[in-house]
Amino acid sequence: MQLDVSTIRRRREEFLGSGGSVTRLEGVRPEIVASWRRSMAYGLDPSGSRPAFTDETTGEQLIAAMSDVLERRRHHLADISASLTLTDHRGRILVRYVEDSGFQRRLDAHDVLPGFSFAEASIGTNSGALVLETGTSALVAGPEHFFEESLELTCAGVPVRHPSTRRIVATLNLTCRFEHTSPLLLAWVSDLALQVEANLTQRMSRTEQALLGAYQQANHDTRLGLVCLDERTIVSNATAARMLAPPDHTVLWESVSEAVSSRAGFGSVRLTLANGDLVAATAEPVHDAGRVVGALVRLRPDGDTRRRAATLASTAPPVELPGVTGRSDAWATMRRSLAAAGDEPTVLTGEPGVGKHAVARAWLAARTGGDDDPVVVATVDVAAAPADVLVSIDRAIAAGARGVVVQHLDQVPGRDAPALARGLRRVADAGIAVVGTCTDHELDPAPAGTALDWARRTVRVPSLAERPEDVAPLLEDLTWRQVGGLRRQRWTAAATQVVARSAWPGNIRGLESLVRQVVSGPEQTRVTPEHLPSRLRARAARRQLTGLERIEAQAVLEALASAGGNKRAAADLLGIARSTLYRKVRALGVDLDGQTF
Repeated sequence: MQLDVSTIRRRREEFLGSGGSVTRLEGVRPEIVASWRRSMAYGLDPSGSRPAFTDETTGEQLIAAMSDVLERRRHHLADISASLTLTDHRGRILVRYVEDSGFQRRLDAHDVLPGFSFAEASIGTNSGALVLETGTSALVAGPEHFFEESLELTCAGVPVRHPSTRRIVATLNLTCRFEHTSPLLLAWVSDLALQVEANLTQRMSRTEQALLGAYQQANHDTRLGLVCLDERTIVSNATAARMLAPPDHTVLWESVSEAVSSRAGFGSVRLTLANGDLVAATAEPVHDAGRVVGALVRLRPDGDTRRRAATLASTAPPVELPGVTGRSDAWATMRRSLAAAGDEPTVLTGEPGVGKHAVARAWLAARTGGDDDPVVVATVDVAAAPADVLVSIDRAIAAGARGVVVQHLDQVPGRDAPALARGLRRVADAGIAVVGTCTDHELDPAPAGTALDWARRTVRVPSLAERPEDVAPLLEDLTWRQVGGLRRQRWTAAATQVVARSAWPGNIRGLESLVRQVVSGPEQTRVTPEHLPSRLRARAARRQLTGLERIEAQAVLEALASAGGNKRAAADLLGIARSTLYRKVRALGVDLDGQTF
C-alpha cells in the first residue's frame, strides 16, 4: 500500500483547520474523507475525544469462536508488535490479544481495551468503524486516522458475519505500528475472520441450524424470494434481499408468527413492502425435533393484487394526501374510497387518534387546489362550541375558506343535530367543500344520527393495527417533524419491531407521544430498544404475558436501565442473584442485548 504520508498529513490539517468545510482533498482516499466528515458531524475533537466505556458481558459466543482460532496464531503478534481486537456490531471491544508488553502499554494508554467503544461516533476514523459503516474490509494507516493518538498506528479490519443471516456481528482488527504497514495485513486478518465464522457455524443453536438447513434445502429457484426466519434470525437469498428492506423483516415475521406459535395452518398473505411493492408470501413451518421453530417464506410479486389495484385505479385513482404518511394496502384502499367520493359531502370515521383530521385537511387541500393553510381549509370543532358551529363556518367562508373540516360530529347533542345537518347541506350546496369527522365507538346513532344526514359518503380511516406496514415510515416521519431536521435520528429495525408489536389504542396520537418522549431524551443518532420506555417493551413480549409477568418484565427492564445495562447491578437493585435474573429474563422473553421480546 503506497501512501504519500506528507500529503495526507497536510490534507488532514487543512480539513481540521477548516472545520470540515474543505471540499477537495486530493491524495486522500474517498472513504477516508467520508469518514472524516462523519467524525466532524458527530462533534468529535481529534485531540480530546476518548472512547466511551460500557460495562457489559455479552459476546461470549464470539469470544469463544475467536479463542479457538487465535491459539494457533498468537506467536505472529509478537513478531511485528501487533494486537488483535474483536469488536461487537456496535464497535465495542469484546477481547484484545497482544504479546509485546511495550506495545500493550501503548494500547492501554489509548484505551484499546475490552469494554471501550471504537465506533465512528465515539472515536472517529479507524478500521473497525469503517467496516461497520461500509460493510467491507478496511485498512486505515497512520495519518488517515481522525484521532491524534492513533496517527502512528495502522489498523486493518474485516467483518465477521453471522453464518446464517450474513449480517455483520463483529469486526476483527489487527493493529500495528505505522512503519509495519503492509497490504498483507488485510489478507492475514481476513483468513482469521473466515475461521471465526466457521467456528460460529459449529456453535450455532439447534434452532439456527434448523433454519439454515431448511433454507439450504429449499433455495433452488432463484426467481423466487426465499426467507427463513424466526423472531431473532433471518436467512434470505439474493432475490429476497433485493425485495426486502430492514423494516419489511419485522412486518414479515409479524405476519407469520401467530401461525408459528399456534401451529395453525400456513396460508398465503399479501404484504405492502417499504418501497410500495406488493408481494404474495406463502409460508410453511420449520421443525426441529417435532417443534415448530420458525417459518420458510416464499415471496413473489403479487400480480393478482397489482391487477386489482390497477383496475381500481383506472376507475378511481387514489387521491394524493400531501404531508400524511401511509403506504399500506389498507391506506391505499382508503385513498381510493376518497377518490370515489369525489366532491360529495363526506364523513370520515375511525378510532380515536387514527388521523381523521389530518386526512380531511390534506384531502380538502388537494380538492380545493390550495395548500393546507388555515385560510384555505378551515377547521370547526363541534365539541368546542356546539351551538356556534354554523356561525363559525360562515365566518370561515367569509374569510376566504374554500373547504371546511367539521370535527367530532359524534358529539352533536341530539336536539341540535337536525339544524346542523340542514346548515351543512346548505354550505355544501353553495359549492364549499365540507368533510366531517366522527369517532366510531362514540357514535350514538339514535340521538346524533341526523347530524350525518347531510353527508352522501362515509369513508373509514384504518386503525394502526390494520396498517402495520406503516409503523416504520410513521416513526421516521413523526421523528423528523419533532426534531425539525436539525439532527439525524433513525429508528433501528429492532426498535421498530417493539413498537409494531405493541397495541396502540391511541393509534397515531399514541405514536406521536412516544416519539416526543424519545427525542426529548438523551440525543442519539439511532433509536434502539434501550431508548424505549420499559412499559412499552414489556407490552411487546413475544408471547402473551400475564398481568404479574408484565409487571415483572417492566421491573427487570427498569432495573437494567437504571444500572446502565449492567446485569450484576440490575440484579442487586432487584434484590436477587444474577443467576435468578437470567432465569427470569429467559422465562419472560426479555432480550438482554436490548433487541426485542
